[in-house]
Amino acid sequence: PTAGEFVEWAEGQEDTTTQFNWMLLSRYAEGIHMFRQGVREQAPLRWRCGRLLFADVFAARIHPLYLRIVVTDEYLRSQMQPAMLQELNMLHSVTTTGNRASAEGVDAKVEVVNRVSRCSWETRT
Repeated sequence: PTAGEFVEWAEGQEDTTTQFNWMLLSRYAEGIHMFRQGVREQAPLRWRCGRLLFADVFAARIHPLYLRIVVTDEYLRSQMQPAMLQELNMLHSVTTTGNRASAEGVDAKVEVVNRVSRCSWETRT
């Protein structure tokens, strides 16, 4: 089936379990899409909204590390001066090509550099 046919089928189901699963799938897909788009387009509000849409995945596990990171980030952002917050939002993602649509978080860029340097080091030895 096509994507449209699948959506029609999923929305037409009367089983409450299927309806619940479809609602969760739609919500998490939308959240991940918003999060990725916010990172790539330097849109911090979209990034935060996307993170909130699938935050209950982490909250359901009640993982103390993720919880601490999210709470600390939100608290620090609420205490920042507007100029500092604006600067932080401008540095939220970077692009090495100049194409704003291909921007990624700084940690992803550093991971690529680490992987390349590790591979080049392993081939020399």
